[in-house]
Amino acid sequence: MVRIEPYSPPELQIHHIPKKGLGVIAHSSVPPGEIIVEEEPMVSLPLNADGSLDGNFRRVDFVNEDFYSPYLEQALRRLPMETRALFHSLSDATSPGRIGKSNFGIIKTNSFAIAVNSRTYLGLFPNVARINHSCIPNCHHYWTSKTGKYTVRSVKEIKPGEEITISYMSPLQREDFHSRDSRQKILYEEFGFYCECRSCLDWSESEDENRYTIRNIEKCWKDYASDPEMALKQAERQWELAIKLNFHCGHLSYICLHAVEASTIIMENASGSSTPSDSYLRSKDSALYFSDQGLSAGELAYGRDSSEYKIFHNIYDEVRSEKASSTIAKSIRRYLNQLKND
Repeated sequence: MVRIEPYSPPELQIHHIPKKGLGVIAHSSVPPGEIIVEEEPMVSLPLNADGSLDGNFRRVDFVNEDFYSPYLEQALRRLPMETRALFHSLSDATSPGRIGKSNFGIIKTNSFAIAVNSRTYLGLFPNVARINHSCIPNCHHYWTSKTGKYTVRSVKEIKPGEEITISYMSPLQREDFHSRDSRQKILYEEFGFYCECRSCLDWSESEDENRYTIRNIEKCWKDYASDPEMALKQAERQWELAIKLNFHCGHLSYICLHAVEASTIIMENASGSSTPSDSYLRSKDSALYFSDQGLSAGELAYGRDSSEYKIFHNIYDEVRSEKASSTIAKSIRRYLNQLKND
């Protein structure tokens, strides 16, 4: 068996998993919030202007082979022989009948979108690429431009012998990933497998509808800017459904930010009276609740030492300050922009 580099506990090993091929198994208990893998890219390639990438997630569409192949071949030639062998051991879901591989197919199947100095690249992280998909994963994965590393972090307790999983698609960002059938189609066409996670096997129409509602709220979020009361209701609905569907803390922390943003705008609009209005008091309670939930989720998703956690903590402190509502609202918007740009 090939062992994954031990970036941090726990010990991990690569095993053959029925119907999946190779996958990563935990050989000891993993508590929530543990770093599973933290890895610099083996290869990084600039994003083609004709390509489209879905956030920090795994899908790479319409990447132009003619554009990328020269860059890729140059990058591979610079790698040590052992590292090139590791590259060629990765899967290629683009090859006809899954027989034979191409360098381009390997990079397309296994790379993630990463942002470096306001530019987007394809980054290949061989240890992260070994981790299989689940629609209800036990790990959160993300790129941090300041460290130049891709991180996989546990979001729930993982028992010995349990597979490490991430989601290849974001239910908040990917518009056609809300239904079981669409997920299966995408995963088979792009990665060559059908998902058999609990969400797919125990599927129901109501779950599809709830996932669609969550995604639609996300898609329409900017449209609620002129109606913060409606925005808060939608964020609370999104939160309620995400909890019901077992969305992990990375997604929950983001939803909390929506609720805090809407709440502080309501507070700002309702301020100015000597006696706080009911609207102000309700939105203040909501801001307190969701800033607390966001801080907890952000700590689990990113860790206390991360820049993301520091921003969540700043938002938490700001909501509890005695500053004027307009000042709090402006600070919250500034922190939200920092999170988006990190």
